[in-house]
Order: sequence, then structure tokens, then C-alpha cells
Amino acid sequence: SVPSPHPSSRDLQMAGGGGGGAGAGSSSGGSGSGGGGGGREGDWDCGSCGNRNYAFRSLCNRCKQPRLLVDPNTPRDSKWLPRAGDWICTGNASFATLVP
Repeated sequence: SVPSPHPSSRDLQMAGGGGGGAGAGSSSGGSGSGGGGGGREGDWDCGSCGNRNYAFRSLCNRCKQPRLLVDPNTPRDSKWLPRAGDWICTGNASFATLVP
């Protein structure tokens, strides 16, 4: 068979380029699940299970713990910190501003 001109994710991982955050030609491992690379600004490590999460996640991708409870490095001005009236319900962040 003829090899595909597009590398598979397995090929990229074997070449050291797999994992989200690394640019083309970079030797960084990136910020894939559990990866040891630097990642992108705002990515965070779960204090509960150690998983590296992308910045947009409010829950850990692996253990589903809320970021505001398990990320000790969340900045004070972060949009992920709770406000008065917000609460956690079964691992889900619930926002007071969304209650009718």
C-alpha cells in the first residue's frame, strides 16, 4: 500500500511532536494528557490526579474535579474563581448568575 502523505497521531508521537501546545519543528512534548511539556499559557495541572489540562477547561479532563478546587495556581483575577452565590454540585460548577 502507498503511505499516507499525512502523518498519523502515532507517527507524530513517535517523532516527539505529539501533544497539544508544541509548534511545528519543536522538540517540546506539549501539553497532552499527562504530558511533561510546558504547554500553553493558562494550562493547569490538577492537584487531585496530576493531569495537565488546557486553559479552557473548568473541570479536570481526567478526574472531573472543578478547577477552582484543585488548581492551586489559579490567579486571583481568574474567571475560574467562584463568586458570591456560586456553588459546586456533584463536581459541576454552578453559577449564581445563571439561576432564574
